[in-house]
Amino acid sequence: MLINKDWKITSGEMNVNLYRRSVNKKTGSDKWTAEGYFATLEGAVDFMVDKEVKGTGLTDVRIVIEKINELKRSIKELVR
Repeated sequence: MLINKDWKITSGEMNVNLYRRSVNKKTGSDKWTAEGYFATLEGAVDFMVDKEVKGTGLTDVRIVIEKINELKRSIKELVR
């Protein structure tokens, strides 16, 4: 399940897998790297939100709020 252009979630029999997209510097192709393995979908989404919010540097509350709202929109679009 693609969350947005940078995150996707897959599942196996025992866990939920969270992947983050990066670009291979040599080939320019997308590469999906495992960020974590979780018991629940909620755990994977919580981890993704935490990573994205902390990635803002937490220096400006407006930037943090914009990031949270962006993530909420991405998740809501999956439900539609």
